[in-house]
Amino acid sequence: MGLKNYKVVKYNSDNLNFLFFTYANIKHKEIIPLPDNFDLIRHKENYPPYEYGFPKGVNFHDYKVYCFLFLISSIPARNTDLINNNGYTPIVIGKVENNIKDISLYVNYLERTGIIDIDKQYIVGEKARGYRWSNYYSSRPFVSKQVITRFADDVYQSQINTNKDQYPYIYHWYDEKLLNINPIAELYAYVVKQQKMNDKSKKLWDWNSNLDRLKSPIAQYQAIIRNIGKTKLGEYEAHFDNNVHRLHSTLTNLQKEYRNFLHYNNSKLTSVDIKNSQPYLTCLILNPDFWSPNSTIPLNIGHLPDNVQGLFLGSEKLMKALTTFFKKVCSDDFVQYKELVSNGGIYEHIKDLANNYRRTEETFIDRKEAKTMMFSLLFSKNRGRTKNARIGKMKRLFNSRLFPPIGRLFRLLKADYSDMPSKKPHARLPILLQAIESEVILHRCCRKIWNEKEGQIPIFTIHDSIASTSEYIPYIKDVMKQELCSCIGVSPNFSIEEWNEENLDKDIIAQIKTNSVDNR
Repeated sequence: MGLKNYKVVKYNSDNLNFLFFTYANIKHKEIIPLPDNFDLIRHKENYPPYEYGFPKGVNFHDYKVYCFLFLISSIPARNTDLINNNGYTPIVIGKVENNIKDISLYVNYLERTGIIDIDKQYIVGEKARGYRWSNYYSSRPFVSKQVITRFADDVYQSQINTNKDQYPYIYHWYDEKLLNINPIAELYAYVVKQQKMNDKSKKLWDWNSNLDRLKSPIAQYQAIIRNIGKTKLGEYEAHFDNNVHRLHSTLTNLQKEYRNFLHYNNSKLTSVDIKNSQPYLTCLILNPDFWSPNSTIPLNIGHLPDNVQGLFLGSEKLMKALTTFFKKVCSDDFVQYKELVSNGGIYEHIKDLANNYRRTEETFIDRKEAKTMMFSLLFSKNRGRTKNARIGKMKRLFNSRLFPPIGRLFRLLKADYSDMPSKKPHARLPILLQAIESEVILHRCCRKIWNEKEGQIPIFTIHDSIASTSEYIPYIKDVMKQELCSCIGVSPNFSIEEWNEENLDKDIIAQIKTNSVDNR
């Protein structure tokens, strides 16, 4: 079961992407969520920039104000894992200044005149300063507005530079501009935000498992409004990232609840999701042939993008460690794990085992906690204590009693190796799994659907799932099953979810339809 014919590819895994601005056409329009009581022209009349600290002799450009306000909502809208409990958006001003040299002058003006608050605590290399709208504005309803700017962010540049002809099975359905959203979604989001803010116990607040803290409803609301506004105006921001090669869009960024407002050409959408998808995808890396770029299996590491290959093949020490690992295990060590992820029951199994070892005074562990543990096992550092003691206990149970060989493999793949040093070696495994997911879902399933049905079936992806109108779901499910079985080596289990407003809070919908939403 040893590895063979691996090649060494050097790759620097520490290149981190960050939202940045570049000079764009003067007529570039950007969609920004703004509070309904914000009027920049009137604000400047009340607070003349040159009387409030803006240097005389420097021209004041409105579009630079909008560029910065755009960041406050766009960064968390594209990465909800950045939403913390206090609502501040982390922004590295130095990165922005690389293209907008005097942006700090505008930030200072916005703070002095009460438009924004600044969290001035920062840790070099770990925590950037945070920025948010002041309470006078953040307490109001937000609306998406188009503003003229001379700068565009990296996602916009990525869209205009992408060769879409290579991926018609991806971009065609966005270019049609037939994907839309019911505008009452904006009112729904406002009511949800108000309910959460009025909940003094914060039980209604969502939990950010990445930061291990609550999510600010205000920051969530602004991010949601931005994605709704973009979708409503047909700016879906569909683009591949350069790291794991996933497809991102306003659809992938939209909070799950709000997908129920979406429709394609006035038809409802339904999604086919892979159950426990990330653990399921690990079944492929349990096959030693996956690690040989020249193997004959349908999907091996040599089929993935060069930067992903380099994270593993670039280290001889890592590859030798993999060879040693597979020599010491046998296929029987993986049978139960594969069966559980194949039938979609891995989280329930972990939950049940953890509850068997629960102390009498401890509350029962639920499926959500078991899922959080699994993600921590796959995505977090090998060393360091887990903040949540219950999650830490489940990780130890997984590694010592449940699936020790699999736990060893995960740690091996996230370890640091001297011949390929990295600041974040633990990112290696999630990057691999997401690249595998993108290869199978986007470039095998979606391409097959496009080719077999000659571009007649609308499809939209949310990472591990494919959505379409209901009549095509049986066919899409069959294609996904065929391709996943072939590539991953075990059969997947699916959940089918119809996106429908009936899935939403009926009291809020009724409140909206009776025009009784309080916007004060």
